[in-house]
Amino acid sequence: MTKYFQVGTKMDKFTRLSALAAMTAAFAGPAFAAPVTTAPVAAATPATATAQIVDPLTLTKRADLNFGTLIKNLMTATRTVTIKEDGTIICSSELLCGGTTSSAAFDVLGSANQVVKVYVASSTLNGPGIATLLFSPTAASASPLTLSSTGTGSFKVGGSIDVTPTTTAGIYSGNMDVTVDYN
Repeated sequence: MTKYFQVGTKMDKFTRLSALAAMTAAFAGPAFAAPVTTAPVAAATPATATAQIVDPLTLTKRADLNFGTLIKNLMTATRTVTIKEDGTIICSSELLCGGTTSSAAFDVLGSANQVVKVYVASSTLNGPGIATLLFSPTAASASPLTLSSTGTGSFKVGGSIDVTPTTTAGIYSGNMDVTVDYN
């Protein structure tokens, strides 16, 4: 004789409970685990946030650089003329140097006791027609420059030019690119 199970019998309840237990076990993984809680931990030494605010820098020209008057005297080769930062001139042989000479001078205004760097780029001095001279600056003592307790400082710029036997006579001039920036 064949026996069939009816709904609501003990076997049917056992099957349903087994299925429910299997589903519970499948979903009871780490996703449903209780969160682990720990006490917050502070750094042994707290970090500090800082900011330094400085005033903008102002650069003012006080004097222009002037090589004076240069006389080619039976030149046979390229000769260099240099204006030192203190304004003295170094005149190569085969050149006569005279007239008023001076180094360029600048004043800086910024924040007290701050260090600034001075940048001076080479530039071209334009003469008559297409004639030019290359100006090579020197400002070695100016960089870095520490501003005073009132935020002021000053520096001078010297430099040199090369004169050749074929350099065209005339007046040569050009702008000097001088900048300052906080170090």
